[in-house]
Amino acid sequence: MTRGVERAAPRPPAVMDSLRVDEREPPLAVAVVAAASMLCAVLILRDLPARSLWTDEFTSIDVASLPLREIAAWAAGDVHPPLYYVLLHFWRELAGAGETAARIFSVLPAAATVPLVYLSARHVAGWRVGLLTAVMLAVSPLLVLRGGMVRWYTLALALSWASILFFLRAVEGGGLRRWALYAAATTLLIYTHYLPGSIVIGQGLYLLIEHRRDRRLARNFFLALSAVALLYLPQLGVLASQLLYAPHHGSPAPMAYGLKGAVVKAGYTLYAFALGETVLPWDLKVTAAAAAAFAAAALAGLVGAWRVRGVPAFVLCFLIVPLVFLILLTATVFPSESFHLFPGLLLFVLPTFYLTAAIGLTVLPARLSAVSFAVIVAAWCYSLGNLYAKRGYINPNYVIPWREAAAVLEERVRPGELVIATDRSLYYYRRGVDMVLLDETKRKGAVEETVERSAPPALWLQVRDRGNPEDTRHIETFRRSLSGRYRLASALGFVAEDPMTVSFKERLLRRPVPKYKLMIYRYVKKEEG
Repeated sequence: MTRGVERAAPRPPAVMDSLRVDEREPPLAVAVVAAASMLCAVLILRDLPARSLWTDEFTSIDVASLPLREIAAWAAGDVHPPLYYVLLHFWRELAGAGETAARIFSVLPAAATVPLVYLSARHVAGWRVGLLTAVMLAVSPLLVLRGGMVRWYTLALALSWASILFFLRAVEGGGLRRWALYAAATTLLIYTHYLPGSIVIGQGLYLLIEHRRDRRLARNFFLALSAVALLYLPQLGVLASQLLYAPHHGSPAPMAYGLKGAVVKAGYTLYAFALGETVLPWDLKVTAAAAAAFAAAALAGLVGAWRVRGVPAFVLCFLIVPLVFLILLTATVFPSESFHLFPGLLLFVLPTFYLTAAIGLTVLPARLSAVSFAVIVAAWCYSLGNLYAKRGYINPNYVIPWREAAAVLEERVRPGELVIATDRSLYYYRRGVDMVLLDETKRKGAVEETVERSAPPALWLQVRDRGNPEDTRHIETFRRSLSGRYRLASALGFVAEDPMTVSFKERLLRRPVPKYKLMIYRYVKKEEG
């Protein structure tokens, strides 16, 4: 496969000039990519000490703390493959068991993805587009937010683009070494998480579109995938049992099904790709301008890409296919996955989105391109400013100060009083406080029995609105069970909710919504007689 214009069909000179592959790639390009990679790490690390871990991150640390055999057993009983937790296990032994050390394990693959994306995008559309794509990824508000989370997101991101890069090079003229590298990266990828396996579907479709008559290439691809399947044999039985279990894993999230749900999932994902998750959609001064700039760049990118052989198929296979695949999967097998999680679950296709925008910025008329680029830069500066200042977070998981809330409880809870947590994040940060977890997965009535048995003079109840109707009913049922013996004495709120967010959520959920992202209520015993 030859790069860029050399394989393209005839097209207008403007597009040809904009996407021409210059074989004399300047040495400065490599230096810029290296600097962008380091900048990516710095931007992510800057905010980490101030952020509390959230529930899924604690789960990652808990699982990685287990012996290796127990990690495999836990993963088999959940819906994840084991590689991420195994690697985090060894990393913690090497770097220490602290929160920051665990987060650095995610920062490293995030930074390493920048050069992988540059090389892949350069292969498809030339070094100029590749450089712009890599720089956009490095300073992306979404990657800065997600890149330090103790989750599998960035490891899957790096392995996805290693797989894509080795795939492109093998297709170009691969011998055994290139196909072996592709097979190795792909195997590691699907041992990290199942969802990025849609990359393999995209790769097969890419060959079907671009090289459907090349039997030798099809044979080599089949042999490489056969090697992947052979290496994956130990996990296939586990995967089958997990697929049977997955539909019963948790209650369905809001808008899990139907056309409305699909539109919300796709729309929120693309919104987060463009602006991050720290700009509220109704912040119209920012969102309207940024949406117009990204729309202009993306549409121009799609039009420009259509005239360059290989690029339309690349965007289809490594952006659209994974997005559609996840929407279908969460409407059938994994209905408990909320649309809020989509940007993280699809982080591995984020660079393709920026590749499309980078092509658009390259082929747009100079003045319009400059204006669009300036608007995107301003919007991203605003988004990053919100991220560091703890404003505008759409998902409260990432901004609630669980560590500080636990410290407040430690200071205020008196001996004999009981704290009831409805969120595992607060439960994990508990210190000397007597705390139980109100969790729908526990035996029904267990917490009520604890309250009845211990009969505390006062109890504290932590509540966070997750938007899940079943969770809300569960908590409200428990609160009603207290009303006979306890009265509400006081309430503490952490992180005020944006008024427009409250209004929007109340219309969407058709019920009252708390004015704070985290509430802690104190109940005291009613005086008898």
